[in-house]
Amino acid sequence: MRIAAIEKMTCPACGTGFAVKPVETDADALKWGLLGCDCFDYPVIDGVALLSLSKGYGGAEERFQPYQALLSAGVHYLERRDVGGLKRWVRRHIPVLANLIDRSDSQSYYDFIKAHMRDIELAFARTLSEDGRYGLIGWTPSTAKGLPLPAALANFPNTYVATLLFGMFHRFLRKPEDYWYVSRWMDGRLSQTKAGLSGWPMRNRSVLSLACGHGIAEALFLHLDPATEILSMDGQIMNVWITKSFVNPAGDYAVYDLTAPLPFEDGAFDVAFCSTSFQEIPQHALFSREKIRVTKAEGLAYFDFAWWPANRVNPLRAYRYCQNMVDTPESVGRIISTEALRLGRQTFAHGVPADIANDTVWAPSWADITDDPGDACGPDVPGASFAVSRQPPSSCEFQNTLNQVYWHPSAQGQGAPPKSGEDLQLMLQSKEALILPAKFKDGAMKIATANRARMQEEADL
Repeated sequence: MRIAAIEKMTCPACGTGFAVKPVETDADALKWGLLGCDCFDYPVIDGVALLSLSKGYGGAEERFQPYQALLSAGVHYLERRDVGGLKRWVRRHIPVLANLIDRSDSQSYYDFIKAHMRDIELAFARTLSEDGRYGLIGWTPSTAKGLPLPAALANFPNTYVATLLFGMFHRFLRKPEDYWYVSRWMDGRLSQTKAGLSGWPMRNRSVLSLACGHGIAEALFLHLDPATEILSMDGQIMNVWITKSFVNPAGDYAVYDLTAPLPFEDGAFDVAFCSTSFQEIPQHALFSREKIRVTKAEGLAYFDFAWWPANRVNPLRAYRYCQNMVDTPESVGRIISTEALRLGRQTFAHGVPADIANDTVWAPSWADITDDPGDACGPDVPGASFAVSRQPPSSCEFQNTLNQVYWHPSAQGQGAPPKSGEDLQLMLQSKEALILPAKFKDGAMKIATANRARMQEEADL
């Protein structure tokens, strides 16, 4: 992590600035060391700052990427300036993370994910199997109804046997393209997001990427300007290191609980960005307020593809069973625009379903109306994007209504998702649209070929 990035930060708990306690440095960056404040010493491991005292919410993935254990080990070994001891601890207890810290450049993202998926699926299988004992969440004969394999496993009294069988099934039958984070690279949203950002200047910008996942935003911003300085944050250990390893090795990184106030001064970034993650942060209003606060007044806070589900409790979603997700675009817009108005900013929106366009409390007029929400966010997943800034977009059509401005960059036909396997293949081969990290491209073509065959089979049916 660059020292310049650390200087923008304050302790999220006590509010004081950080004193850098280096163990190993690389030019103007802290690679291994501690960030001291009045209340704690936060470890920096392989250039990644661990800035939360606990993970904060949900996650079966804690089984193979235990945050508090890593945090404690980081403090223990780095206080003793023992980087070798910390690496050995990580190798023993979190081997998947050790593989990324010591990763060979020859390993591709696609090949890494094939192995990593097994850890993920086994963790979720074990959690769902264990939680089934409560009768309302996890695998039970009722919650797994209609899902042949989980329904069968729900009848196994032995959690180990159920987990083993589930793991074997996924090891041999599931492919990386079935994994959510991998599929993000393949849908039409990436090009739509690029079109949505086109109305604001994106060169020479400092970017805060929140809930970075596997680096979609990082790849996009580097595509727009290779010199972009990006600080990426996520609550999951592996997401941060995957983005660092395969997408943006030169970036700044922190593992952070995004349910808490952001550890930055006001106006620290030109752009603050998140994609498909607004609903995943339980504190919607606080998250919106903080994201806008740390963005410069003339900058841009971009909420890419906020979506809304149909259920409050999902008994098979081990990541987070209880979902306090607002369920309409006007509710999402109301939350974001309320926080924007407090800071004197305007709200922009696009991708709004037509059946809601004339029935909203906070926004009497919409632009970029779509008759099919699936066109925007994939089949059966309605969603819309929102942006906050003092300045309207410079190159997109827009209209003022009260204090709201809506723009539709897709008016010229930009950002349409691929409608067929052939379109997907062309999208991947296009230099303009190919925003994939270098280590992903070979695997991406395999995915495109597989998806094309799958789409053809569905068309034949």
